[in-house]
Amino acid sequence: MASNGVRFIPQLVPKLHRASRKKIHKHGLEALKATWKETPDGRFEGYWKSPVVSNRVANVLRKEAIREGTYGEFNYETLTGWDREWDIELEKSRTRGQGRHRTKAPRLTKRVRTREERAQKIEKAMEGMDERIEKFYEDRAKAKPEKNFEYHYKQMLKNKNAPTKW
Repeated sequence: MASNGVRFIPQLVPKLHRASRKKIHKHGLEALKATWKETPDGRFEGYWKSPVVSNRVANVLRKEAIREGTYGEFNYETLTGWDREWDIELEKSRTRGQGRHRTKAPRLTKRVRTREERAQKIEKAMEGMDERIEKFYEDRAKAKPEKNFEYHYKQMLKNKNAPTKW
């Protein structure tokens, strides 16, 4: 128990989060940490029990202490303030690799991830593109029928309104 034998004075304790302040008075830093509990029957290994004072409430109390100028030590009579050592110990015990504290870099979008590959693929495809374009236009011109008398005669038979000039 971390109460240091000092009894708090109920009239001086702020009303906001009074129960949490009492728990911090009673348990100290352990009230802010999650604990590993073994199961009594041994059916499975154990489980994590959440902290007595939630992280949200702890952050509210910490910010309040900073605003009031009592950050640095916890007053066990008025249950106000925040001990600097708690921040250090909580940072040590925080889990890494999940939630806000991810160790893995963000995955980004597929478009960003494959950008370099796509650029290389485009550059590879562009090699010799001028020659291929020229060849395409030449082949296309060769595929067109020759515009001679026979071609114009067939056009006139297909379309009666076709122009007669050639």
